[in-house]
Amino acid sequence: MNPQEQMIHRRAVEAAVWGMPIEGTRGLLLAVRSDLGADWNDIIYFSKPMESRHRFLTANNQVPYVVASLNTKDGPLVLEVPGASDKAKFFGSLVDVWDYPFTDVGPAGADKDNGGKFLLLPPWIRRVGRSNRLGGANFFVTGVTHLLLQKAGLRLALTHC
Repeated sequence: MNPQEQMIHRRAVEAAVWGMPIEGTRGLLLAVRSDLGADWNDIIYFSKPMESRHRFLTANNQVPYVVASLNTKDGPLVLEVPGASDKAKFFGSLVDVWDYPFTDVGPAGADKDNGGKFLLLPPWIRRVGRSNRLGGANFFVTGVTHLLLQKAGLRLALTHC
């Protein structure tokens, strides 16, 4: 391979690696829309582990998932996460469309398995004082995009502020 071909090859590999997170998110969102009729801010519970037809690139095949495609374009959202019980533990991450994690929920998350309300702020709101309890939230998350994705494993409740 000459230097020009090597450069083109490297750039193609970098583009594929760089675009993989957003393509995985896009694939999952398209699948739940076409298969289930889901829309923004809908919460989807998979009663069985995911399969390749769900087009979720990073899913494992051992646990059922809960996925919520959240959009803060119209304003803040409050995501209510239940605490752990004897029968189930809720664990997962709140990520943007690039699969960048903003916070975790569950045992390793901000809620420490106790559940709580997460105030999801659009990118144009950068700061919220801790005394501001919009939506009764316990935890605050500001994304760099309007589109957020909740990837986890159990129940959720979502309300607009």
